[in-house]
Amino acid sequence: MQWKNKESILVLGGSGFIGSELVNILRSSGKRVTVVSRDCREHVLRKSDSVIKIAYTEESFKGLIRKSNFSAVFILSGNPHPMYSAENPMVDIELSVSPLINILKSLKDENFDGLIWYASSVAIYGSLTNPFLSENYIPAPISPYGIAKLTCEGYCKYYAEQFGLKVGILRLFSTYGPLLRRQVVFDVFEKMKNKSPIIELLSSKGDARDFSHVHDIAGAMAFLNDTFVPTGDVINIGSGKATSILTVAKIIADYLDYRGDIVEGDNSRRTIDGVAWCANTSKLKSLGYTYIYDIETGIKETLSQW
Repeated sequence: MQWKNKESILVLGGSGFIGSELVNILRSSGKRVTVVSRDCREHVLRKSDSVIKIAYTEESFKGLIRKSNFSAVFILSGNPHPMYSAENPMVDIELSVSPLINILKSLKDENFDGLIWYASSVAIYGSLTNPFLSENYIPAPISPYGIAKLTCEGYCKYYAEQFGLKVGILRLFSTYGPLLRRQVVFDVFEKMKNKSPIIELLSSKGDARDFSHVHDIAGAMAFLNDTFVPTGDVINIGSGKATSILTVAKIIADYLDYRGDIVEGDNSRRTIDGVAWCANTSKLKSLGYTYIYDIETGIKETLSQW
């Protein structure tokens, strides 16, 4: 595969939760990685790692591209939390849509011939209730965050089709890991650790997610960069297994020996969340990637670091 031995990679948003894991995996395989962020104050990389802070403008991106012979660009930057734009939809425009257009236009104008990977989200599937969500299904987002991610996917496909950029769209399903101090696993852990007598889950009965340890998510991204040349392709990255929110809570309860009550209501689901998001991972599997962590092992290893 022609990109296999190329070594220099740019990671936008490489100081975040998934980005930092991707950077560590890429570097451990001998890649030279440039990490870029618009704000370094809350990055989660090791303190010894350098992060370049730039404005996410065309001018800044073009200057960066001209100085380095990158073989691949990962775009992981954007709004980090769906709730932010549920309160103010302009957050997605400012943090996700506008920067993506700026980097794609810059790569096109600079005749970039490497690989480009855009980190999209399961949120684009929205209200779909199919048992296994395929990349071919028509998206039905139910949150501003999902709408923005779908918009970004549209721009990625446009630049791939119209200008020949080698863009791959990676739809990431629910991710957990030691550095993510929010969302389901961390929130339930904190409540149980604090001995709350009743744990009320932000889900309704039967709600489930395709949970993946961050090492598997980032590992799949690095694997695809080594083995596949995208031309606007969409690829689900998930475990392909649905785990109920209640089951996740029980795994955490078992680890902590929590004896209180765990409650999920008839209608406790947040408006930005779907019912059961599980990936059809046949495309990822056909390319040869396999997961390391099962749900119980991954969650308990994560908890051990908290």
